[in-house]
Amino acid sequence: MRDYLYIWNDPVNRFIVASGIEFRDLADRVGSDGGLVLLESGAGFFGDYIEQDKLTEFVYVPRSSIPELAKQDIYSWGNFCWVDYRGESFPALPDQEIAELLFFNHMAKPLDRLALPSLGNKHLCDIHDDGWYLKLFYSSWDDIIALIGARYPQLNLSELRTGKIAYWLSGESVDTEELSMDIDAILNRRL
Repeated sequence: MRDYLYIWNDPVNRFIVASGIEFRDLADRVGSDGGLVLLESGAGFFGDYIEQDKLTEFVYVPRSSIPELAKQDIYSWGNFCWVDYRGESFPALPDQEIAELLFFNHMAKPLDRLALPSLGNKHLCDIHDDGWYLKLFYSSWDDIIALIGARYPQLNLSELRTGKIAYWLSGESVDTEELSMDIDAILNRRL
């Protein structure tokens, strides 16, 4: 975890944008019902904790291996894009859902829907330079509360939910900040 947090919420499109949250900060809470499909990684998906679905050729990490994934230097990968799935094994995916996952990986937004029936997912996540930029789509606000509520109790999640406020946390200080997709501008001003 970095020593700051910038975060805001877009309630209409159901995503948060954050800087300061690394994958390892979320790892113990994501994929808890099954695992993660890794849509993109600059690391080339190395490691014996990674499995590959023979039909779709998607690589995935079962829940039991997510702690090993969290130990990796994900920052060095550049881009890291994932979606969670439910179930003991990797689900069979129809062509439409494969296309939707590939679209998300390419465009960093859902094609038609956030939750894909075969996956039963709660999140779609696009990360650039782990800890620097995170865009996390969510199925319900309760998912965001579960992911960040305990880690950042100083956040007013009710206000954040409205989409009218962004927060900057540094140490014990909590400030409001502008809503922006331009993480570089925020961080250049703040750091």
